[in-house]
Amino acid sequence: MSKTQSLLCDTDRDTRCESQSEDEHMDFVINQAMSACQSKGRGLTKNRKRVLEVLLNTSEPLSAYEIRDKYNEQGHPHIVAMSVYRILDYLTAMKLIHRLNSTNKYIGCNSQSGICEHQTPVFVICKQCQKVSELDASPELVGCLKAQIKYSGFSASQSQLEITAECNGCDKPQTSPDQLLK
Repeated sequence: MSKTQSLLCDTDRDTRCESQSEDEHMDFVINQAMSACQSKGRGLTKNRKRVLEVLLNTSEPLSAYEIRDKYNEQGHPHIVAMSVYRILDYLTAMKLIHRLNSTNKYIGCNSQSGICEHQTPVFVICKQCQKVSELDASPELVGCLKAQIKYSGFSASQSQLEITAECNGCDKPQTSPDQLLK
């Protein structure tokens, strides 16, 4: 993401530019997804599109079963979990969504175009509320990490990092019941 793009758009799960409405952004991302799928000789079927829309319309990561439930609530012909898993595999392979390995949940990519463009995504996941921020790791950081991994006698098998933290909303000191009574 360029410096200009990062100034125009929030990188915290809302990738819509200030000049775009939510519907315009959704249409743009879906069109980009359709083009990406067609360019690789595959299509974005109605069910794939609807599953992608479910993920793009939520700010928190969802499990396959949660996606199935939201999909089925929309009045479409019901879809079963096995179909959702196949669709999620496809959308992940097309770099339209991400699977969070630590939680086995899925989120839409926060890239401006809706298609993952970064080399190694970094996810910061709140351990309290499960809020997720997707960060762009610089090539220098990725290179340094890969060198340290290799130096340690390992080879990296995955190309994403997940960091558990507490978001600003959850990182507030807890108030004890005694303090509330004062």
